[in-house]
Amino acid sequence: SLWLNAQYIFGQKQGHSNLGSGSLSWLQGLVKCKCGYTYYVKRCKTKVQEHKYLYCRGRRNNACTYPRNMLPVEKLEKVVEEELLLRLESLQGQQETQIVRDTPEINSLKIKLSETETKIQNLIEQLAESTQVTAGYINSHIEKLDAQKRELLDNIAQLEMKANKIAQMNVDIDDVLLQWKNYDLETKKRIAKEVIEKIVLEGEEASIIFY
Repeated sequence: SLWLNAQYIFGQKQGHSNLGSGSLSWLQGLVKCKCGYTYYVKRCKTKVQEHKYLYCRGRRNNACTYPRNMLPVEKLEKVVEEELLLRLESLQGQQETQIVRDTPEINSLKIKLSETETKIQNLIEQLAESTQVTAGYINSHIEKLDAQKRELLDNIAQLEMKANKIAQMNVDIDDVLLQWKNYDLETKKRIAKEVIEKIVLEGEEASIIFY
């Protein structure tokens, strides 16, 4: 589980370095391009006013193959703010102090895991009575089932980690729902990182992935 947690964190940090935009948006570090790189904030000044846009960091080394877009930071912040508050409303009263181990989704995967392990055990028992030819087929099937087992274990670990994240979330939901508009940028940034795993952009389409 420790290894999976480390891999998860590394995945979150892909393409992420010092964004240099911490004072420009409370979404710093959360917004990713579909190519995997993070977005950074760039200011564009005119004689009348200043605008802030999101740019994919992958374009600096030609790693991003998606169409270039200039998405205003304020536009994305408004959308994310609405979804964030709705998410917190749905979690209101559901926070727990204990570590969460089981959810319906986790239980479903554990059932599949148990079934897969039973199939593997049955095939191993068949090996004792198999011929050299049939043993090859049985071993091949065992390898496929073992790959499925590893994938199920990975998925279960990820879901348990997310469930625990919600249970241990350091956010006063009632206060956030009442005071969000009054929070400074750093407070909003901290709350967003507690609730949002990442925001994936493809053009102007945003997918907000919550814990």
